[in-house]
Amino acid sequence: MQEYIQNLIKNYTQNGLPCFSDTVLRLASLDPDDEISIEKLSAIILEDIGLTARVIQTVNSFYYRRTGQEVTSVTQAVVLLGFNTIREIALNMAVLDLAEKKGDKVLLGLILASFIGAHLAQELLDNESGLNKESMMVAGLFFSLGRIILALDSPETYAAFEKFEKSADPKDKKQALAILKELGRAIATVWNLPPFIKENLEGNTNTNKKIPFVLEKAHAFGRAFTSQNISPSKAKSILQAISQRTGHEIPVLLKRANEAVDKAMGLSAAFKQVISETCANDLIGKLGDKSEVYKKTISDTRGDTPEDRYITLLTQLSSSIAQRRLGLNQIFLLATETLFRGIGVDRVLLLLLTKEKDLLVPRHGIGRGITELKECIKISFPPRIKSIKEAFQENRETILTWNTILKRISKINDIQDSAICALSPIIVDSNPIGCFIIDRAISSNKIEKLDILRLKAIKDLVVMATLNR
Repeated sequence: MQEYIQNLIKNYTQNGLPCFSDTVLRLASLDPDDEISIEKLSAIILEDIGLTARVIQTVNSFYYRRTGQEVTSVTQAVVLLGFNTIREIALNMAVLDLAEKKGDKVLLGLILASFIGAHLAQELLDNESGLNKESMMVAGLFFSLGRIILALDSPETYAAFEKFEKSADPKDKKQALAILKELGRAIATVWNLPPFIKENLEGNTNTNKKIPFVLEKAHAFGRAFTSQNISPSKAKSILQAISQRTGHEIPVLLKRANEAVDKAMGLSAAFKQVISETCANDLIGKLGDKSEVYKKTISDTRGDTPEDRYITLLTQLSSSIAQRRLGLNQIFLLATETLFRGIGVDRVLLLLLTKEKDLLVPRHGIGRGITELKECIKISFPPRIKSIKEAFQENRETILTWNTILKRISKINDIQDSAICALSPIIVDSNPIGCFIIDRAISSNKIEKLDILRLKAIKDLVVMATLNR
């Protein structure tokens, strides 16, 4: 086994983790002459574990890290490297087309589990040791590096390793952890990853510390979740262990776990090879008590009501616009976030006019399956669809069905032909620049009058911000 590990280290010193084909295509399609936000580029990178690894590795090389400080944030890396360098890195990486290779299901499951574990740990360890959420997300993604390398090299070898790991003999379990730690640390070292990442890889026996403990349990939950035969009792026992150590109540952890699964499942259609969203929702549903007390606790986990949250986010947005603290693209991002969290809808899309002013195309989006949705939606301009055309002409919000906008609706999960959405045109000084679209197609498929009023209020703030630029 030792010789095999050394061969793995030698192989992946040269090759590294592959990049998803979708990521390469997205980066290749971006025009370097266009204004590309740091947030957008960072978000694309963080959706790809291979590219995240290579970017963090590159930025921590001697040439770029002249300050001597380690870089654990992708946003920091984007600032230092720039778009052209990052695109060149991606275009020169090996490509892994997970959507088309059935044999990659084991690897795909581990990557999905890593994203679930990273998102869950990110929320539970926010501001721990002075690190921001993004740095914790990066550490979470790399936690299972040893496992991913084993599965990438050979699914059969990883299957044999799993049997060894699940042995009843405590010595075998200890040795399995040692293998993961040795392999992970060796790869992280040759990739020049920061010490913080190396110190918190799987196999770290120092689980007396909070960070390695939570990372271990969050990833155990992710792997259990993607194993297809998880029982609610097993998942809940993992969350109970986290609760005892961190002080988070079970209802809070259930909500965080649900959010982590939603975020991870929404990253790639390929992840639906591992576990369907229906199965995911069923499991989360089985984990909790469906009493009114439970439902109330879940809705109030952040200690505020939806109305309070909306007012808080609206105040933040208004203040940022008034004080001109943020650039216009950051205002767009904050407005999208305010719509999503403040109104409590399932999805939010911001579409902006192209330079040629002949198409409305997605700029930002939040919600389950949003990546898939963004790839399918384009609205010709001036709009040919009567309801959208009238909305822009009269500068008013309108409610319509998704099948009015989308031709390939059958390829998008959670959106039926009858699913409705609300569209709000963004018109600045009589000039259309884009629109917001919101929906509740997953939860209730209803758009309330209050939703429309709040949508209009946030849109009006965006118009005001644009006028002042």
